[in-house]
Amino acid sequence: MEIGVLETIFGYSVAFFIFQPLNVFIHELGHAFFVKIYGGTIQKIEIGIGEHLFRIGKVQIKNNFSSWDCADTI
Repeated sequence: MEIGVLETIFGYSVAFFIFQPLNVFIHELGHAFFVKIYGGTIQKIEIGIGEHLFRIGKVQIKNNFSSWDCADTI
């Protein structure tokens, strides 16, 4: 393999595992923002599917997280 191919694979890996989850988190915060604006209450925000990994405040992170497996509960 050429070095350029390895750099491309590394770049896509970084984008998928770091920037995509960050993008989804910001997207979910947008849902929460508009719920608050229109007077709703936020029970929890879930990111991912499957077993619960950890929770920070009202945000729950689950063990299977990818761009097509995101679910939100507001």
